[in-house]
Amino acid sequence: MILVLFGTNPYPFTRLATAIAEIAISYNGEIIAQTGSTPAEIPGVKCEQFIDHSKLIELMSEASLVICQGGFGSITDALRLRKPVIAVPRLNRLHETAELGLGQMAIVQEFEKAGLLIGIYEIEKLKEAVKNYKSFESSSIDPSRIPEMIEEDINKWLS
Repeated sequence: MILVLFGTNPYPFTRLATAIAEIAISYNGEIIAQTGSTPAEIPGVKCEQFIDHSKLIELMSEASLVICQGGFGSITDALRLRKPVIAVPRLNRLHETAELGLGQMAIVQEFEKAGLLIGIYEIEKLKEAVKNYKSFESSSIDPSRIPEMIEEDINKWLS
């Protein structure tokens, strides 16, 4: 099962919904999505607007792959469960978030640099990443160190 997390950001993430719809056409397994503020009825995908966090963790535990927005919470929850993660950062220039600056882009880039996930910066590359995610070798970094690693990187940026 693939679990897709659009996040709870109050802005729609239609770019991800469109890409997931394309993937669902040829995917032979179950896809479940928490769509949040993205109005989405995606054929072939079980969509729920918001899922209770405990249920979300349960679904993550069952998932073979987690596709998520670039939010810290979604990413760290999946990594703590040692799930393969493909992260698509929301972009301010596309009105997917109110974050200014790098925002989710920086988060995804840092996790990718650490070898913990696959970052998708061009949505057209998502379908191929889903096809090939099993060949991704995640870093052996202890997920409990993630907040510490992020803090170290933020301190580097601020220095």
